[in-house]
Amino acid sequence: MAEVGPLGAGELDQRITFQQLSGGLDGLGQQGETWVDISTTPNMWAKARPSRSAERFAAGQLQSIADVVFTVRYRADILPSMRIVWRGEPYEIVGDPVDVGGMKNRIEISCLGGVRGGR
Repeated sequence: MAEVGPLGAGELDQRITFQQLSGGLDGLGQQGETWVDISTTPNMWAKARPSRSAERFAAGQLQSIADVVFTVRYRADILPSMRIVWRGEPYEIVGDPVDVGGMKNRIEISCLGGVRGGR
């Protein structure tokens, strides 16, 4: 198995933004939630690999797997509760980001496109 090294700058050709939900009061003084850019390097360069639509049957329901897999330089602060905005569209992070090769050089983040469940 080949060792996975650092990402080259040329591989990262797509700009993405990480966002997280933030609670607060809206203009009418009511509790609301909104997506905000995360404060630590919200805009990053990434490699985007669209995947073929795939579905699986689990827990009695049909579930989508991933629409796009984003690869970025290693970060430990990316959580499944966040989302990615790419080309102006939101992408829900599904599952934990994967440390490719276990060397803390790059992570892969599987995502579903569109807004699902307010994400």
